[in-house]
Amino acid sequence: MHKPTLARVIAAPFLFFIVLLIAAWTSGYQEIICEETKRGEELCSAYNLAFFFLIKLREFVDKYDGLITALATLAIGAFTYTLWKSTDKLWRAGRDEFIAGRRPWTGIVSVKMGSSLSISETSVTGTLSFELRNFGNSPAEYVLGQAKFFAFEQVGDAVQFSGRAERTLGSVGTTIFPGQILPDQNIGFFTLPEEGFISPTQSGFLAGNIRYFFSVDDSFHTTPFVYLLSRNDGSALFDGNPTIIKADDLTILPTPMGKSPT
Repeated sequence: MHKPTLARVIAAPFLFFIVLLIAAWTSGYQEIICEETKRGEELCSAYNLAFFFLIKLREFVDKYDGLITALATLAIGAFTYTLWKSTDKLWRAGRDEFIAGRRPWTGIVSVKMGSSLSISETSVTGTLSFELRNFGNSPAEYVLGQAKFFAFEQVGDAVQFSGRAERTLGSVGTTIFPGQILPDQNIGFFTLPEEGFISPTQSGFLAGNIRYFFSVDDSFHTTPFVYLLSRNDGSALFDGNPTIIKADDLTILPTPMGKSPT
């Protein structure tokens, strides 16, 4: 595509005029031009072409003034809408960039078992103890966690659960300020008897998320996690018999699984 230059800008109107002159001459308009402009010269069409087109333009405007007004109104409306959309898009992009730079980011620094693990045929109960930190630039409000136990073969369910989070209630949870670290944030987990029997498993998963709120833009965010839980000595985590395993006898390892933070 050719870039506009000064010579091309000057030449464009001149060439346009020449094309109009040729069109008028070859179409027989030269006689009409001379008659309407009261000129009898042989080259009157060349002298009065612009004046002739102004006359015709005025006649066209007088005849179709209503249509022209409607079209102009539509054009102005379309231009205004396009301008508004562009302005709104720029405003939203700037706002999103500002929010992304100012929002809180709650991360998990470390995690350990906060209590013994109790496993029966129908339930698993225990406590996770988290150390949390706000890596962002605004307070993370109403910080609250949830966790649940899954047998090893339920890995797909564990991943799905890590991304499942209802909006935190406005009156529940802790506030973590920028750069602040909160140790010993205990999150209990359990399974209900109505969920079915616990299958014997060599190891299991502890899945869930940390939920928090950003009041500036009324947004709700989560930090998902999926941890692998096993015994230190390598024996089966649950062999079908009710058991209680001390926290010091358990190992928790982070996994690359789980939903992405929001």
